[in-house]
Amino acid sequence: MPLKERTASVKKFMTFFDAHPYLVCIITAFFVNLIIETASRHSFIEYLSAIVHSPLIILYSVMIITLTLMLSLFFRKRFFVYFLISSIWVILGITNGVLLSMRVTPLTGIDFVLIWSVLSIINVYLKVWQIVLIITIAVLFIGFLIYLAVRSPKSKSMIKRAVAGVCIFGIIVVLCTVIGLKSELLSDNFGNLADAYKDYGFVYCFSRSILDNGISRPEK
Repeated sequence: MPLKERTASVKKFMTFFDAHPYLVCIITAFFVNLIIETASRHSFIEYLSAIVHSPLIILYSVMIITLTLMLSLFFRKRFFVYFLISSIWVILGITNGVLLSMRVTPLTGIDFVLIWSVLSIINVYLKVWQIVLIITIAVLFIGFLIYLAVRSPKSKSMIKRAVAGVCIFGIIVVLCTVIGLKSELLSDNFGNLADAYKDYGFVYCFSRSILDNGISRPEK
């Protein structure tokens, strides 16, 4: 596609985004969650099965992603932030899928704490060409992000809509979490991580692994 056509397409999308920011975030969240769960389950059919058997879990995951995407509304260069947040979720989901092809344990927050120790033994799991490919893709992606950050257009400020959207969706997510835990639709105690990620979805389980600080100190 020629540069002028690409620029025109981005402008059209930004016009629609500015006019319907909540709708764009919700629709994007559905597609992002589709990619995440398909990669995590290594099967699009299993994702469809999850929609049939656990529609509320899928909807809950979409709501969490939507809430994070709405943070982009606080920025003038909201297209860049929106793209960045979407990319982070997709990368996390794909990374989880790759990890599950090499080990039983899914991606958790603690993996990022241990990342430097893992780098010393990465050659055990990946071949040299695979490591080079990953580094090349990472460099190209970072370069594209820098380009997008510089070239993406600025939009009109919509702080009031951003605050309203984040507050409303934040309250809904919190209420759904509380109700889900009390009704045992969700769980905050994962006996088996692999099963938990399949039952409750990658988005909730990974988010929980980030927010959970571990076992509390016993009383003296």
